[in-house]
Amino acid sequence: MACLLLGHFASYPALFATAVAGMPLSIILRREALERVQAQAAPANTTQAWLCERVGLSAAEAASFEIVMTPLAAALVTVILVIHVAAVVWAKATHRARLAQHEAGVVAARRRFGLSVVGLTALVLLAGAVGWAVILTA
Repeated sequence: MACLLLGHFASYPALFATAVAGMPLSIILRREALERVQAQAAPANTTQAWLCERVGLSAAEAASFEIVMTPLAAALVTVILVIHVAAVVWAKATHRARLAQHEAGVVAARRRFGLSVVGLTALVLLAGAVGWAVILTA
């Protein structure tokens, strides 16, 4: 149970990193769509209408927000799923190692989980750094 809880808490920094790193990548990948909606005068769907009414965005800003955030939401879901699956694998490996009284297996399972979370977060941060560099130097 502790593995699952720690895995859940470990996902928060990775999700924050994904959110910050994913924005420039989403902007770069969806540049043409962002340019097309700049003249949009009215919300095109209920999400955009909500953003206009409740948040006070213009129709073009709401459309731009949706264009950037949709792929970012998919990235966030992917990261949280990968980390939680890694936590389940860690918990199962730890359980099996403890049943076999093999403490080295517990340490190895914890190390694999830690490396998977750190590796995924590092990959996200590297991609985000490249994305921000492209946007800030363009």
